[in-house]
Amino acid sequence: MAFLWDCYDAWQRALAAEFFSPEHAGQAVVFHIDDGVAETIQEKHQLPESLTQAVKPHIDLSRRSHAFGTIRDRAQALGSGSQPPRSLPLLAVSVLAASRMSRDGEIQAINYFTPLKRLLYGEEADDNNRKRDTLDQSFGEVVDLWRQLDGWLRANKGAFGVSTITPDKFSNRARIGYPLSQALTRLADRQKLTQFFCDAEITPGKSYSGTYLLRMLDAWTNHGRKRFSRRFEAALAAREPVLASLIIRQAVSWDGKVLDSGGNGHLLRLRLAFDHKRARLFWAAHIAAGISGGTLTIGDTEIRFESDQSPYYEGIERLPLTPSSIAMPLRVYGHAAAGDPLVARYTPQEVIPFRQDPHLGSWVSQDSLEAHEEHLLLVSPEQQAEVRQVLQVAAPGFIAVPPPMFAAVLPNGWRLYRNVCFEDPAALSRVSRQHAETAARLRPNPIGRPKLVGGLPVLEELGSHHYLQGGAPDLLLPAAGDGSRRVSVSLGDGTQRTDFRATGYPIPLPQDMLRTGRHEISADGAVLSLTIHERVVDSGLPPGTGAFGLIAEEIDNPGVTPPVILARRNATETAFVSYEGVVWDAIIPNTPQWLRRRQILENDPLYFEIKLEPQDRGWLIERTARRVTAIPGWPTWPKEDVIMGAEARADWAELILNVTSPPRHALWPVYVKIARKILNDHSR
Repeated sequence: MAFLWDCYDAWQRALAAEFFSPEHAGQAVVFHIDDGVAETIQEKHQLPESLTQAVKPHIDLSRRSHAFGTIRDRAQALGSGSQPPRSLPLLAVSVLAASRMSRDGEIQAINYFTPLKRLLYGEEADDNNRKRDTLDQSFGEVVDLWRQLDGWLRANKGAFGVSTITPDKFSNRARIGYPLSQALTRLADRQKLTQFFCDAEITPGKSYSGTYLLRMLDAWTNHGRKRFSRRFEAALAAREPVLASLIIRQAVSWDGKVLDSGGNGHLLRLRLAFDHKRARLFWAAHIAAGISGGTLTIGDTEIRFESDQSPYYEGIERLPLTPSSIAMPLRVYGHAAAGDPLVARYTPQEVIPFRQDPHLGSWVSQDSLEAHEEHLLLVSPEQQAEVRQVLQVAAPGFIAVPPPMFAAVLPNGWRLYRNVCFEDPAALSRVSRQHAETAARLRPNPIGRPKLVGGLPVLEELGSHHYLQGGAPDLLLPAAGDGSRRVSVSLGDGTQRTDFRATGYPIPLPQDMLRTGRHEISADGAVLSLTIHERVVDSGLPPGTGAFGLIAEEIDNPGVTPPVILARRNATETAFVSYEGVVWDAIIPNTPQWLRRRQILENDPLYFEIKLEPQDRGWLIERTARRVTAIPGWPTWPKEDVIMGAEARADWAELILNVTSPPRHALWPVYVKIARKILNDHSR
């Protein structure tokens, strides 16, 4: 009979290597086995028999209440401090049976032993349930082995992994709760949780309550349609106690890295970046924890990327992107600089929000919208009618961009909407009654921890969260569901208030309570610190003061020219014409809602800033009721050959020749001459 243990012990070594090795030190280990995992392990370790074939000979059904006694006695006798108890194959079979419960429609969650019987003795095993009853009556021995494994993991203080073995607290499932605790999450579920931890801004190693994590997970899954396995989602909906415990342990042991749910290593999430000035779309990816750079392979081309000073990788923009790419999923495989496998992945959406990113100088796609922030919205043909109806009520200042403007870079039929800003939660709630799904998709729904947003920050050299008196920030609370959750907030002076509602919209803090000095605000388990300053005194002028008064031709080194020009809000048309024949419309930003509420200004600011990139060298053309003005924007000698072949050359020329108040600049007549040549050629 010794040879029968050879196969069992081979599985023991394979399972120990896969789940309970020093490589798992400090990580939450879930002993999850389903059919696919079992087949993969058997093939990887070249095991001659299947898992059930290795375990079945050591189960004695003739021992009515001790069918697993032989394995239990052997595991307890051969225990070792540096090796897991020799019960792993039997425990793996118990998890395999639990994983099969969710896919058999005839089996209730409470009935565990029918799939266990069928797993060990075949689908046709039917002897008046004698086998099932024996497995049921003997299962206390399996529970003993689960407790032994849990004790071994704890005794080694996480050196071989952090235990997630937890019995279900319901009395009628207390025994089978052990294998169920390992079957709740598949490998893909656990990998997807790493993305949730990242999006929810979970701090690696920090403890969080189960209530907080489950509430955040609800918001995350409901808002973005992230799909877990059916078993996991059922446990989340039922609020099974073991699930909260499991997620807590996963969060505590999370190392900050996001894993691909397809099992391909570390994940880089590709985002769309849109440069509206040049009608160009390109890929971007946020720098991920633990990945300083690497290579991606697409076809025969290898693309290198590396971390830069900005939050985005340098080199990702070289990945090819066509209009059809926007509506199709994309996976590009590669390796991190350290050699670990990784995948860069893009998941298409029918409604894609963009926010302007100061680091890229472009609009970058986002998972969700933020209240009081300006967005671009790219919408598929199927969603346009409903999206417009929602925007008309909840974001009435939106503007539909004419289709021809960006037709070359967008998929056929997709439309772009600009100036999309949600400032009224009541309006969005009203329209959600008729368009629930679309309104939910557009609802501002941050899932991270509480934040301070807006306000008038000062003294950045001292750190973040210093504000000028009268310009205190707003409080942003994580929203969940429909935003009806009320949150108790302590304002630092011992005052507890419960009239704060987490809608995803910033909440104004009471200015009279935030006097000069340091304050701590407690909300949703987080403590936020801020300092209010009565005034800020500086012995010199702030950097950049008076920079707008510089004239471009007076500067010998154009590299020091401030990349900002001021444009009027009340202009009927504001466009930029470059020295290369490029034309782009300026997008007028909304006045921040927090600034309006503070009543610092009686009216909206007259001017807004336009930030120019180094290649943006030309003229800002402003049309008002009285005149058309050209404002120098770092102009340089025009490239006539390039301009004559530019697609927008006619628009470029008309904008220049329409100017009624020309600038006193040596280069302006050169631009006018080229513009006249273009229109003369065009009229022939």
